Amino acid sequence: TAHQASVLRGLGFTLAQGYHFGRPQTREDVVGMPVRAT
Repeated sequence: TAHQASVLRGLGFTLAQGYHFGRPQTREDVVGMPVRAT
């Protein structure tokens, strides 16, 4: 849920996976994604 994501961000988690954040991607799709610098 959005609340769970908020709690995890508050705990310092910066990565997550699952349908809440995005649908499964192929390798080709992921390789072509821009990288976000923090």
